[in-house]
Amino acid sequence: MSAPNSAERKACWDARDQLWKCLDYNGDKVSACQKYQSEFEGK
Repeated sequence: MSAPNSAERKACWDARDQLWKCLDYNGDKVSACQKYQSEFEGK
């Protein structure tokens, strides 16, 4: 597996940031943030 390029890293970090924002907003309830969790894991 090759290292991600800058666009791939940015997409991953953006997905991570969306997940953390959702978790912060929902009091760390993972079930409320499944969409963002899936997107982050897919990056």
